[in-house]
Amino acid sequence: MDRKVFVFTGSSITYGIGLQYESELSTIHWPFNEPWDLEYLDKAQEKFIFDNRFSKKVSNHFNGIELNYSKCSGNMAALNNLIDGLERNEFSLNDVNSIIFQVNGFPKDVLTLKTNDGRIVYADCEEDMVDFLVKENKTIDNVIYDTISVILENIYNFALMVESSGVKFGLLVWPNNEEIRYIKEHPLQKYLIPLYYKNTQYDTIVELVNSGRYLTSGGIFGLKNGYDYHPSLEGHSIIASNIVKYLEL
Repeated sequence: MDRKVFVFTGSSITYGIGLQYESELSTIHWPFNEPWDLEYLDKAQEKFIFDNRFSKKVSNHFNGIELNYSKCSGNMAALNNLIDGLERNEFSLNDVNSIIFQVNGFPKDVLTLKTNDGRIVYADCEEDMVDFLVKENKTIDNVIYDTISVILENIYNFALMVESSGVKFGLLVWPNNEEIRYIKEHPLQKYLIPLYYKNTQYDTIVELVNSGRYLTSGGIFGLKNGYDYHPSLEGHSIIASNIVKYLEL
């Protein structure tokens, strides 16, 4: 294989949060709120996560090199982390086999405001939003649609750019609400990675992991960790096997 680098970006799902609970380390912290907070992790827990998340499993399958740019953040942050790494020459597209982008819930993103004359601005606080809605005579539905449209278009343009360099692009979707509906109506839908488990196909990671009790950390440990919905070790293995099938097509 000439191209040995496998690049991943996304939210806490792709980062691997939740896997630390299965490490059996004595330093495990059981937060009842915000289980995705990285401040609870020590180096040993991080190492366990990095060695067992689906990005590592996929890279190991192909005897490749894993690069994971995921943080506990929204979609534009995930995309910008990737672009920043490319611009800092942390990797070359000439070495990249594939890039897997995991879509998070759109509410995780800063709201994108499109003015009536076509300019794009961003709402950093509630006051910005209210001023914009009054000035532009728009509704919150307009803002949500504009935000989603800009996010999907940015991801799509990035996918086209890396494809032109011979890189395979794949899309995973975490939530099962308006995100998957908008993506299925967008040219990005051709990059969707189908997720199979027990002969059933799922469109989103949340559908997949909710189909089996032990596919989430919360399913294994229950309320001890505030019912963490992140994929378990088994959940990551299933996601990895589906990505491998997609890349081998």
